[in-house]
Amino acid sequence: MAHTVGQISLTKLDPALERGLPFAQYQYVDVTFNATANVDTDIRHTLTTADPYAVRYLPINWQFGAAPAAAPVAYIDTSGSRKAWGAGYIVLRCNVAAAKARLLLFLER
Repeated sequence: MAHTVGQISLTKLDPALERGLPFAQYQYVDVTFNATANVDTDIRHTLTTADPYAVRYLPINWQFGAAPAAAPVAYIDTSGSRKAWGAGYIVLRCNVAAAKARLLLFLER
C-alpha cells in the first residue's frame, strides 16, 4: 500500500522508505468511550484486512472533563461472551467512564 504525504506517493520517492515503515496501514480515530466504565465501545475504522483481530491500537492522547480517579486504560474484553470484532470496527473498553481518546489504529507490516 502506498502511503502519501500531500499528493506525493512515498513509494515514488523511495521504495526502501516505505518498506521501513512499521505500519502496513494506519488511521487516527477520535473515540468517546461508553458513559459507563468497563463497557464495550464500538470503534469504526477504514483499515482493510481479512482478519479483524489484526488491527492494533495505541492511545495517543486522552481528554477528561475532570481528573480521573485512576489512570485510563483502553482494553479488549477477554471474556467468553465478548463482542466479536468485524470488518470496519473493533470493540474496546475503558476503565474510565466517558473518556475521550485519540487512537492510532494500525496493521503491522
